[in-house]
Amino acid sequence: MKEVLLFKNLRKRIKIHPTLIALLLLFWAVARIYIPIVSPNFTTEESWLLAVLIALLSAISLILHLYAHRGMALFLKEKNVSVFTLSFLGDLAQERSWAPSEGKEFLISISGPILNGILALISYSIWNGQFDPVLNTVFSFLALFNLFLGALNLAPFCPFDGGFWSLFLVPRL
Repeated sequence: MKEVLLFKNLRKRIKIHPTLIALLLLFWAVARIYIPIVSPNFTTEESWLLAVLIALLSAISLILHLYAHRGMALFLKEKNVSVFTLSFLGDLAQERSWAPSEGKEFLISISGPILNGILALISYSIWNGQFDPVLNTVFSFLALFNLFLGALNLAPFCPFDGGFWSLFLVPRL
């Protein structure tokens, strides 16, 4: 499958990786498994509508993860970051070039998982408010999704963000 150009702004490009098709599987699993377990009072049609909303918000979380890396790179005045590829697990860290210093690389790499942690806390707070069954269903999923995405990206293996900065730590151990 060919990567598709999604956005071109702020002098940077974002491409969609073919693995993003996994969001369709997520959409189906949410509609058929998650919603009936968490909120059994929704009808089938309501479950599918909630699944669409959850899939869209999950995609937005992935895009925000990517923009956290871009924002930190721009904040640190990194000019060698030109293309980001958005995949099912965020961005593909191995596709971007290395920052000139370990400190900058660490900050760029950790910014995505930190943002996912913040989004998980916000989602949890909204869920914890127990405002509405729809909000409870959507934000409980988003809290778990962002927590999973952030934790997975901290794994010390490439292509995850943790793998990128752990390469600096391994020679020192």
